[in-house]
Amino acid sequence: MKPIHLTAAAAFAACSISALSASAYAQEATWIEDNMPKAMEQAKAEGKDILIDFTGSDWCGWCIRLKQEVFTQSEFTSQVPEHFVLVMLDFPARKPQSDEAKAHNAEWQQKFEIRGYPTIVLTDASGEPYARTGYREGGPVPYVEHLQKLREGKVKRDKALEAAKGAQGIERAKLLDEALNIDDIIVPDRQEKMKQIIALDSDNEAGLKQKYEQELRNLQMETALKEVEQLFMTGQIEPALSRLDEIEAEYTPSGEAFQNLVGMRVALLINSGNTEGAERAIANAMTNSSLDSEQRQMIAVNRINIAYASGDMRKVKTTALQVIALAPDSDLSKNIQRFVDGLDVEEEG
Repeated sequence: MKPIHLTAAAAFAACSISALSASAYAQEATWIEDNMPKAMEQAKAEGKDILIDFTGSDWCGWCIRLKQEVFTQSEFTSQVPEHFVLVMLDFPARKPQSDEAKAHNAEWQQKFEIRGYPTIVLTDASGEPYARTGYREGGPVPYVEHLQKLREGKVKRDKALEAAKGAQGIERAKLLDEALNIDDIIVPDRQEKMKQIIALDSDNEAGLKQKYEQELRNLQMETALKEVEQLFMTGQIEPALSRLDEIEAEYTPSGEAFQNLVGMRVALLINSGNTEGAERAIANAMTNSSLDSEQRQMIAVNRINIAYASGDMRKVKTTALQVIALAPDSDLSKNIQRFVDGLDVEEEG
């Protein structure tokens, strides 16, 4: 489950089909703006998938970087349109936009549960999503390779699902398991397929029943956490905290699921002004043995938010370096280090 960001932590927690020569002609790619029906019609006619860029084109720094570093480069523009119809669904701050476009984009934002920008959603020609990604460092060649890997993952998924239709018993369960475990690939009706696997491996002969019973509980907990998020969005902090306690008691989450629950609790406490309670929640969570170093870091990053609220930039820097030390090689550490470097620039100025 992806972390739910309710505070400034989102600022921290926040890429070839083939390699081309540097002299490749940088042709401009055509993007369909704010019109998914047109994109689906074109994708069906041309036998392509759809790449949707959910972006804040005139205010989101990472969106602007993704466009400059990847989407305008020849390695992207000469290759990706062969396989994808490109769509931009924009959420600008200043750029004029019709009410119709705003409503259209909001509809698809809600449909795909988009919570941050940039978010890239890959779909088939009917608009059924099969992968999500976003900004990635490395420039256009790795990014195009990444997109190709996701397309290949969709093919593997569909092959396994098709084979499962003609299989029975444990063999069917194993094929469904194969489809559900392709890295970064979305499977439609995932929970229903998990229930099928549990029933097919009812005596846990293949170890799949136990595996998917736990995963199903995690997904059910994720649904419950969305209820908490809605309480938060409507300002019902105490009911949200009480519901979190109930969820933790009911599901006894571990690992990433526990990290997500604690992250939400800390965010609620910070937003209610209870920084002492947030600090206690972080400290208690750090003793949980089911967490790995990066999961502890994802929880501890909230300490930077708390320090920042104090206005003491020295404390902010010290806290940020302590958080980096929890998992020095993580992607989050790289983002935090850039933040620290920015603080240094401010101090020198």
